[in-house]
Amino acid sequence: MGIVVVLLAGAVVVAGFVLGAGTGPASTFGEADDESPTSAPPSAKVDLTAFKGEHLCSALAPATLDKLVPEAEENPKDTNYGDEKVVECEWNSGSQEEQRLERNRTLSVELNSFADSKSPERKFAYERKLAEDRPKTNDAFAYDELKDIPGLGEAAFGYTYSTSEGALSNGADLTVRIPGGVVIIKYYGFDRAHGLDGKRSAVSSDTMMDGARTAARKITAAFENDKKAAQYETPTTGDQIRQRPIKNVPDLGDGAFSQVREVKMGSQHSRTGQVWFLTGNRIVEVIYEGSQVRNKPGTETTTTPLDENVVSAYAKVIAASLPKRIAGD
Repeated sequence: MGIVVVLLAGAVVVAGFVLGAGTGPASTFGEADDESPTSAPPSAKVDLTAFKGEHLCSALAPATLDKLVPEAEENPKDTNYGDEKVVECEWNSGSQEEQRLERNRTLSVELNSFADSKSPERKFAYERKLAEDRPKTNDAFAYDELKDIPGLGEAAFGYTYSTSEGALSNGADLTVRIPGGVVIIKYYGFDRAHGLDGKRSAVSSDTMMDGARTAARKITAAFENDKKAAQYETPTTGDQIRQRPIKNVPDLGDGAFSQVREVKMGSQHSRTGQVWFLTGNRIVEVIYEGSQVRNKPGTETTTTPLDENVVSAYAKVIAASLPKRIAGD
């Protein structure tokens, strides 16, 4: 048997570019819940040039932003430089009326993407040279030692800095190379007694670096290929959910992805083909779920899943028929 579900949402966030693990694209580009265990993203070849500043702005969950940039106000940007596309989101802390001590913070995330596979290496090397030379060319800040940072992307380096006089503003910069691009994270700020004329106090360099690394981990995880998230299990019950890698679906709407999920709960076993695409200002999700029922006398009813190619094909065929209908309402 097969069940088809079509969901439409009038929204400007492009669900087709969501890469988080779990049930698939929901409404944001990255996290669903910052307090839940971190899951690695599905293995997929990601077209970084498809991302826009608004997608980066939805990359961090509210819980993360609340920790890093209180009352965050966001500002997306998009720029093209020939073969290089640069998108950015900057978050600035807003008014904190109820706090005796205001946390003044700014966080920016810049994604540089390239069509040429060698360009990310060149960009990464260029940014490292700039970072190494910065203490010699900018005396407004005191720079700490540049360090390589393991566990982020293909390669990463970072450093912290403070104002050279009074140390009333500290910051941390991270540069991460990922497949197809380079991500630059900047996080800086200070604390201040409430009010515009309140006394400032410095934040430790370690705190700023920890914040920058938190943002870097959350954001770069969405771009990285990780086979571990192709499947995961729920060991407490023996139930199992398997997810195939998210794949691009060409020539569908204004951008589309698909995925096959397999769910086994006791004797119930099914597969689901899912397609998400953007058409106009609407996000459309097509779900085709199927299984075969086996009911022998004197035994428990069991189900076996339809072939993954079948559920995927049906979901794609249904999705392909929808854009024109949706446009005509």
